[in-house]
Amino acid sequence: MAASVSSTSEAAFAALKARAEADPGVLGLWLGGSRGKGRATDASDHDCGLVVADDAVAAWRAWCAARAPDGIDAAVFTQRQFAAYAAWDGPQAWDRYSFVDVRALIDRTGDIQALIDDKARIPPAAIEAFAAAALDRFVNQAYRAMKCARDGDALASRLEAAQAPEAALDFLFAIDGGRLRPYPKYLGWELQRRPLEGVPWTGAALLALVDQALGAAPAPALQALLDALTPLARSRGHGATLDAWGAALPWMLAWSPDNLPRGHR
Repeated sequence: MAASVSSTSEAAFAALKARAEADPGVLGLWLGGSRGKGRATDASDHDCGLVVADDAVAAWRAWCAARAPDGIDAAVFTQRQFAAYAAWDGPQAWDRYSFVDVRALIDRTGDIQALIDDKARIPPAAIEAFAAAALDRFVNQAYRAMKCARDGDALASRLEAAQAPEAALDFLFAIDGGRLRPYPKYLGWELQRRPLEGVPWTGAALLALVDQALGAAPAPALQALLDALTPLARSRGHGATLDAWGAALPWMLAWSPDNLPRGHR
């Protein structure tokens, strides 16, 4: 009987780890992806990263590439490259959540875990600006979706609304100590094991609102999100972001499917 994807990948990662432990040129090793977060299935590869000495990069990249068919997806960095990877304002910032809950299996310099932990959050100095921008993005998409609903264009309303939940989640996770919004496959799991602090919903209730905001009639769910986010945002010092919307904000807060306020373009 052929080996399963899981057993083949596990054997290949065990060989990689043993080789890395025996090579003093390997400065760091970690396991990421679903396996690093304890969410693996039998189909999960071993997504991992290595930090190696400058003169060992080519050899390690070749060795790991040869094991890709066995379920190894390894990124190989020098320490300088890894320090720069997924910088907050850089092109790989999208990958920062992948470092949440990741533990270094090898950390010969004592710096690898600290670098992983830094990538796994919003930089403290960036939290306020990021949260304000996310809140404004949410209000903008809710406004557009509600206007389209007012005008009887259901498809346009859904398209506009589809971009709103991620912005709301960005805001909610950011104000909870600079947490990163999880990737969609981890969202429910993250809310269950580490609930958001100070929000007016349980994780299940928040997911239900997000689901409704992505449904056939999203405007009521967006109005409910906005209604609850408004006092929360003000309490966290983001009132100016809301007030910048002027008369549009009370128009949105008064929105209902049975009473569509008019007069906003």
